[in-house]
Amino acid sequence: MGSKCHAVQVLTYDVQTAPPSAVYYSGSYLPWTSFYQVFSANAPALWISSSLGWAWYATSPAGSWVQELMYVPVTGSMKVYDLYPDGTTRYVNYGFATPGYKLRWFRADTPGRYMTMVTIADIPSNYIIVDAA
Repeated sequence: MGSKCHAVQVLTYDVQTAPPSAVYYSGSYLPWTSFYQVFSANAPALWISSSLGWAWYATSPAGSWVQELMYVPVTGSMKVYDLYPDGTTRYVNYGFATPGYKLRWFRADTPGRYMTMVTIADIPSNYIIVDAA
């Protein structure tokens, strides 16, 4: 699961068959069963798969791949913005995405801080941070 194609592809994620243990939401980690009941699901959301569950922040060895999870609330154009440690921003337009959970593999190739955010139909998500060392 670490080939180059996963860095640019967004895949459907079946959250029913593989739910996270916990999800960072409204300032704390909630067990999936609690999160599922309180999640408003009216805006795009973004997380990183971590040892704690789905997080907004993670550390990673430089050169490794991290799994990013996203929630798409409505059918619309999906754009992902990645801010790199050198100050550059890379933007990928994935075209139309349908509602549901998605995943993408991202490679933090050099040491430093990476920030990612997604928009669906121009509605922005939260941002996530990966510190690569």
